[in-house]
Amino acid sequence: MPKKTTITNLNKSKLVKLLAKVDAKTVKAFKAYYKQLGSSERDAFLILDYLLAYYPEFDSPRLLQDVAFQKIFGKAVPYDYRKLMKGVSQVHVDLKQYLVNKMVAEDDFLSDYLLAKVYTKYQLRHELTLLLEKKRIIEPTVSSPQSYYEQMQWEQLDFFGDGKTKLNQKENSLNQAMTALDVYYLGVKLKFACDIATKQILLGSEYEIQLANAVQLHVKANYDSLPVFHQFYWLAWQLILHRKEESYQKLKRLFWHQYHFLTKEDQLILFTYLFNYCAFRIRTNDLTFVKKSFELFKFSIEKDILIIDQLFVEDHFVNLVNISCALKEFAWLENTLTNELASIVKNISPPAYYLGLSRVAFAKKNFTKCQEHLINVDYNNFLYSKRARIFQIMCAYELKESILNIESNCKSLENYLRRNKSKHSEDNNAYLNFISVVRRLIKLNPDKEKLLRDLNNTSTIFKPWLLEKVNQL
Repeated sequence: MPKKTTITNLNKSKLVKLLAKVDAKTVKAFKAYYKQLGSSERDAFLILDYLLAYYPEFDSPRLLQDVAFQKIFGKAVPYDYRKLMKGVSQVHVDLKQYLVNKMVAEDDFLSDYLLAKVYTKYQLRHELTLLLEKKRIIEPTVSSPQSYYEQMQWEQLDFFGDGKTKLNQKENSLNQAMTALDVYYLGVKLKFACDIATKQILLGSEYEIQLANAVQLHVKANYDSLPVFHQFYWLAWQLILHRKEESYQKLKRLFWHQYHFLTKEDQLILFTYLFNYCAFRIRTNDLTFVKKSFELFKFSIEKDILIIDQLFVEDHFVNLVNISCALKEFAWLENTLTNELASIVKNISPPAYYLGLSRVAFAKKNFTKCQEHLINVDYNNFLYSKRARIFQIMCAYELKESILNIESNCKSLENYLRRNKSKHSEDNNAYLNFISVVRRLIKLNPDKEKLLRDLNNTSTIFKPWLLEKVNQL
């Protein structure tokens, strides 16, 4: 007997999962390209055309395999699982190849490098020489290890371009390749060191950075002659490791004046390191860094640093709202979200968006509206959840809800933090300290003076709000 086929939804297929992630402009271009490859009545194109009617959600019951088959090929054709899935598989293969070709075409180095490999393979030395000469006169527009990687590859191809080692050739090409390799290695090492150091602090990682001492000695001895990329990540590494304001000021000054020498990705990464330091100082009760954080955000938005491919890091969106509200910069925030950031607001996930709205409503003392927005926050996301729970506590206090209700919210957040104590443990302590102060606030006849003394010596979130409530006792 033939094996029974289980009817499933086409949105489970690899093709649909990939299509759902591809942007609308690329999907439209692929459809036009695919139509030109052959008859628009061929199975593969008919399947693609049908699937795209449900792009990008792909959540229709009409994507059930048997239903889709009937809609695509007509009721007169008996359901044939093999026919359907063969077409789906063909579209998937062609879409992957299209996306790869698109990336190659958009990458000047990769497309020319593959062409150079072709010239090398077929020993077309003249054509290879012309290509290498063209690549050598192109100056990189940004400082990045990638440019040194590319230089290394070109010099290697030049040396081995005839398919054999030329022992009588001058050492220049290999020397340049070696120098480029050293600079490339150093830049990548510094960048990765920043990432590893961040994880060591946030996650308690015990991984030791290999050759860290050698790298540090070399950078200290040659700092002024290093490419600006390397200077950026060296300063960032020192800032992450030692958290000294001197390192912050140096990195900020370099960022202010030379950010444009970096790729968009590196601009965003270094902005994040600067903001993380500001956040650290705020958590240690240095509230002067609230204003400094705001200035950092303003600068980065003005210079279009925070948006890459119409995407905005959601945590930065939440932080932007928090900082603006803390300084009561409501008019600036509203204007920025309506103008400079209008294109990205629609791409912010509902949980992050509503957490931002909750913060604004709370800052404007519309506590009931804040509670309404909190309903839409994703409480499965640790960062969003603990922030939303803090707002629940503060709203309950402001609305003069019962002590039992406030304590219930405090206990819920405390248990949540302790269950997730391995996540952002340093930050969690500030949340636990907040809970402790609120519990003392709701006691009968709290000791105001002692509370103020303790609060001034405690690392906690929303310290200005707590101070305001204590002073109102």
